[in-house]
Amino acid sequence: MNIIFLDIDGVLNSSMYCRENKVTGLWGAYDIFIERLSRIAKEANAEIVLSSSWRKIKDTPHYKTHITKKFKKYNLKIFDFTVDLSVNNEMRGNRGFEINNWLVNNIVDNYIIIDDEIEDIKNIHDASHIIKTEIEIGLTEEKVKEAIKKIKGKNKNGIWKRKIRT
Repeated sequence: MNIIFLDIDGVLNSSMYCRENKVTGLWGAYDIFIERLSRIAKEANAEIVLSSSWRKIKDTPHYKTHITKKFKKYNLKIFDFTVDLSVNNEMRGNRGFEINNWLVNNIVDNYIIIDDEIEDIKNIHDASHIIKTEIEIGLTEEKVKEAIKKIKGKNKNGIWKRKIRT
């Protein structure tokens, strides 16, 4: 199983898109970016694990409107969510550790992390698994190609399984 760890803001939306389309208030996920994500998921036969802070509002109407319904339009769904380790934990707010925690408890063939903020990710995960987007432009065609290449690349160990650093 291939996994896409997905951030929302700066990936499925962008400040340029919101300015050009006069979006005010809360941002959502926009079709142009969801369609690009769907191509990655289909091409790589990958499941989506939400690592974005949006996972904390998954039961709200805003989430259901902007994620669940729009993903359905492109035959996408959220397979799982990373666990929030911020409660009484030294790894507070560190998505790199949260992703690692998910990987320790699941066996995958390969994975990528698509995110615009990678400071808490790049020290834990190799660059060969990271697709860095920009908040200004979101998930671009160039990043789609990069993501497909990385996730379809063969992991030299076959199945990827790793123990969290202690």
